[in-house]
Amino acid sequence: MMKHKSDPFLAQASLMLVIMLVVYALGGDSGNLDHLIAAR
Repeated sequence: MMKHKSDPFLAQASLMLVIMLVVYALGGDSGNLDHLIAAR
């Protein structure tokens, strides 16, 4: 599918987007999202 391994910024952005989508899908618990961002 996507082969942007040479672009770490895009990989980071897409990873965060996926995490946000998963968190919202699981109930929109923004506390978990903040915890994930802080744990980076």
